[in-house]
Amino acid sequence: MTGLELAVRDVTPVSAKLIPVFLNQYRPQRMSGETLIFRKGSINDVAGLVRLEKSNYLHPWPEAQIKTNLILPLSYTFVLDAEGEMVGAIYLFANNVEAFILNLSVAKKFRRQGLGRRLLKESIAILKKAGVSSVKLCVRTTNQGAIELYQGFGFYEIRRVKDYYTDGKKNEDAIEMSLRIKPFGYA
Repeated sequence: MTGLELAVRDVTPVSAKLIPVFLNQYRPQRMSGETLIFRKGSINDVAGLVRLEKSNYLHPWPEAQIKTNLILPLSYTFVLDAEGEMVGAIYLFANNVEAFILNLSVAKKFRRQGLGRRLLKESIAILKKAGVSSVKLCVRTTNQGAIELYQGFGFYEIRRVKDYYTDGKKNEDAIEMSLRIKPFGYA
């Protein structure tokens, strides 16, 4: 089971018209006068996203999955550019109540510079403005750096998912985490 399948199965179906227009109309933002630009991904970003995945993961998302995330009505991809180079990306699935972070990736040579934190911070802010109440994600139990990053934002463990990640040789458990960004019932 992939994260996308889990997210789709666990979310109460909503019609696409309930998706906040804000997410679809997001405009690129220059971050604090730096050379960093946070923007919504497009189909033109597929090659860069594939390169980012292949450079970071033993089992990267396939190109078809990246394209699907760019075009599905409830899926959103945001990228972080530095001086014209794609240095990070975050993939989301969101309805009008809940969002799932499907993947967060930062290019190896740009790690440990706070860029993952920036991607997460900007994405959570967008989701909050769009009216989403909570954000969930899954993370490998061995990825202590990511777990600490998420905990720093207030994510907490919901449960452990046995054998969530598979690579053909061995399986790895995941920690499912959640963050309440807005009290339920408030517009």
